[in-house]
Amino acid sequence: MQTPEEAGRNGAAKPRVLEGLVAAVCGHYPEQIAPVARLLEELGCAIRQAESPEQLDRLLDAERIDVIFAHICPSRPRLMALLGRTDLPPVIVLLADKDLYIETISRGAFDCLPLRPDWSELVRVTRLAIKPRGKERQAQAVPA
Repeated sequence: MQTPEEAGRNGAAKPRVLEGLVAAVCGHYPEQIAPVARLLEELGCAIRQAESPEQLDRLLDAERIDVIFAHICPSRPRLMALLGRTDLPPVIVLLADKDLYIETISRGAFDCLPLRPDWSELVRVTRLAIKPRGKERQAQAVPA
């Protein structure tokens, strides 16, 4: 069996290693975040899209979201307000501008990825982001 890295190099289909996760992909410019949404779908995620913090809040009220991918850019700073909110699942920021990396991390982003991330790096960061939440869910499921 091939490792994810070998599969990526050989052009083989990507393994559905994120099967069962629900990811919100949020950004003011849907065409810029579409490649990440497609990649997450190929890896097994169910995708929910939002173009504003208000749409994201409605999604969060309606269903379980495991991780949020937010495209934050200097010209549209409203999504920056997501960072630092303690009521959200982990937020992974998608950046075109590397200069925002330190600011987004200091404001509470779990991590940052480029707008066109390598799929194995996307898997690695997503797994790290949801790991603490998985333990939390397991603890809630165990009867006292």
